[in-house]
Amino acid sequence: MDLKLEDIIEQKSLEEAVKLFGRLKDAIPNFTYPVEIKYEFKEVLSYIMNSDPQDQVAFVLKTIHEVTVVRNYLRKLSTDSVSFRELYNHHEYPLAATKILQFIFRRKLYYSETQILFLIQRTAQLELVNLSNIPYLDGVLRQAENTYQGRMVPPNLSQSLEELEVALLCVGDAHEMKLRNRVSMLRGGPTLFPLSRVDTWIRDVHDYVENLNPLDRSAWLSLLAFALDLKTVTPSEKWFASARNYLNAVGKDLFCSRVIEWFSRVSVLTCKGLEDDKVEELKTTIESIDENGFAETFFSIQCKMDKRGEDTSFFDLVRTYYGAPDSPWMLKDRYKQTVLDLIPSIRKHPVRFAECNNDALKGLVWYCSLVPCPEISRALGRLCEVCFKKLPGVGPLAPKVGNACINVLAETGTEDSLAQLGRLRYTIRLKSAQKIIGKAFEKAAQRMGVGRDELEEMSVPSYGPGGGGDVARSDGGVYGRVDGGWVRGRAAMD
Repeated sequence: MDLKLEDIIEQKSLEEAVKLFGRLKDAIPNFTYPVEIKYEFKEVLSYIMNSDPQDQVAFVLKTIHEVTVVRNYLRKLSTDSVSFRELYNHHEYPLAATKILQFIFRRKLYYSETQILFLIQRTAQLELVNLSNIPYLDGVLRQAENTYQGRMVPPNLSQSLEELEVALLCVGDAHEMKLRNRVSMLRGGPTLFPLSRVDTWIRDVHDYVENLNPLDRSAWLSLLAFALDLKTVTPSEKWFASARNYLNAVGKDLFCSRVIEWFSRVSVLTCKGLEDDKVEELKTTIESIDENGFAETFFSIQCKMDKRGEDTSFFDLVRTYYGAPDSPWMLKDRYKQTVLDLIPSIRKHPVRFAECNNDALKGLVWYCSLVPCPEISRALGRLCEVCFKKLPGVGPLAPKVGNACINVLAETGTEDSLAQLGRLRYTIRLKSAQKIIGKAFEKAAQRMGVGRDELEEMSVPSYGPGGGGDVARSDGGVYGRVDGGWVRGRAAMD
């Protein structure tokens, strides 16, 4: 059921909200917002913030209703969905009012469950949702989270949340991804893959998760969504407590085997570029695309990427390098020339991780601190090296993930993890990383009650030989033994 504004607000509060809205419109011509330093805006902002709490709630609902009105008007003007810019730049779009909502949502005001449904329902109906257009989106979700904390949302709200989750899909940025995960958690758990498939290693994660049975798929989606939601450099005890539950749901042994494989797929990708004949062919193809079919054809273009020669979407490539539009609704005729201009320049260009994937990778690294084992330590050491590789003109590939690897290895404090830290001291040249490794050694030494010099000596890997210089290994019924000694100053191996 589509709720009406007059059905969820008292008439007196609604009338006052209309007055507040009119006062704002009179003070700010055309509702523009590069006006926060103007006296008129400050005056009307102060007036609204000092009004009755229920009138402020009514102002919130009135603003969101007006955004929907503009959206519906634009829909009538065109047969296809409107773009972000058309909505945002429309002269009737209440931009100043949407900014004021950010102030109001910081306050502890009471919203009824029907009003919460209205907020979510109207926002989802926009179909195109990002933080640029809808700066108050975080506040809307926060009201719903506070209202339904610890209990299930009703079916009608769950349906609107599902529509909002789909509306957030049109943007692959980290902030929108995290908001989408919050929507998923409100509904009882994620149902859509929470990461961007622009990166090769993420495609492996996606293919694995999507082929699982519904129960296992849900467990992995929840684990990934929680990894993405890590906001701090070092997780809190509360985060670790929840992380243990997600690990137990998927199985610790299975988690270890999967992340070891996924970490091994993380690499610095470079585009091998397009040959001259392919460049001309691609230009001709794009120039001939009909406006309505531009998105589908654009998505289908493939480029060779890393050493393994794997393909990636040309659209993903352009977006990763240059911040190209992330939505098919925005890929219209006016973007063709931009795309054409970019084609020749994409040659051996380093590719950074999508921001949301970078955050998720950091979360997965911290999960590893709960499942210490030699294989995990080696995987973290290798991943750390990759993350600190420098991209020309850009810097390290993923320094936040690399820092997390160092901290987790230090927290683990096993012989294998310390050996990896010792190795990283010599393989990573970045000064900032060296400082973090030094602090990690000091922290580990303090925890173990030994001096740093002693700990660094302990971190030198022995590679297995015992006191007599011998080492033995068995694998699949095959037994091998190596004895080492010194003959005339040179090593002799039998």
